[in-house]
Amino acid sequence: MGKIVIQEETGEVIAATDNGDYINVTKSGSVEYLNNYDTWEIKHFYKGNIDELKELNKGLTITEAGFILKIIPYINYADCLLIHSNGKDINQDSLIEITGLSRQTTYRTIKSLINKDVLYKGKNSKGNQYFVNPWLFIRGNVVNKVLKSMFKNYHIKVLNKKWKDL
Repeated sequence: MGKIVIQEETGEVIAATDNGDYINVTKSGSVEYLNNYDTWEIKHFYKGNIDELKELNKGLTITEAGFILKIIPYINYADCLLIHSNGKDINQDSLIEITGLSRQTTYRTIKSLINKDVLYKGKNSKGNQYFVNPWLFIRGNVVNKVLKSMFKNYHIKVLNKKWKDL
């Protein structure tokens, strides 16, 4: 494995080398700079839309913000479904346990986050399913079109547009 250079503000990889690559050193300290970075090989990683989350946070209560923070580790890779590590869907009872909130506060918070298009409540043959808005948090690099349609009315604060209008 070679070295990578990451743009500090965005986290974007702007340069990379593989072992054996020739580096044309044109700037003093370039090699030393590359030697200060390692490559992460993290499997359990999610992405958050920082600018959008900053704007969303302005309209969240402390309870809602805490709720979101508690559920982030349960976002499924392919479809933003909230699931346990064993693949079982997370239901309202699970959300009470995960968040540590009372039953009434959990129900009220779920309803509020659904109204704000942060969560989507779906159904399957076994009960309710909860999805997280991929505009806010996602794992991977693709968005399922069905998932995008579930959050089509989400008002993207940084663009001042609804997602369906993009």
